[in-house]
Amino acid sequence: LTQYQISETSVSNFKSIQSIDSLPLKRINLIFGQNSVGKSSFLQSFLTTRNNELDLSYGSNGRLIPDINYSGKTFDVGSFEHMSHMQKKSNIIKFGLGFKNDLDEQIKVDLDYSFDALVGIKITFKNSNPIAVNGKFLRPDKLLEKLNLL
Repeated sequence: LTQYQISETSVSNFKSIQSIDSLPLKRINLIFGQNSVGKSSFLQSFLTTRNNELDLSYGSNGRLIPDINYSGKTFDVGSFEHMSHMQKKSNIIKFGLGFKNDLDEQIKVDLDYSFDALVGIKITFKNSNPIAVNGKFLRPDKLLEKLNLL
């Protein structure tokens, strides 16, 4: 399989960020601005997104475990209320990462979280086909693994 690179990110209702929709990313990115405009929040959202996409897991009954990790080796965002925009428990926090290869095949994975559950997973394909093995589409965690994104 072709190696995919991270090509875009999106986030909404995360800390000071109300909405960043489809921000293109390159191999090197500069993040700058005045104090208290959301630079650290953006980096934490990126780390949270990546950490939670890597940790998609299934219980013994095959159902997705709807937990969000609030910390990792390099970050700690507190609790859902702390990371929710305007500290509203009713918000849906959305994280997304897009991936692209040299053939311009693109895949975007979006994760939506409420206070107590993973409420949505959306995987979008552009210029590529969904990955199937033996006629069955792969679970999101296996899809990312198969595409060498993990």
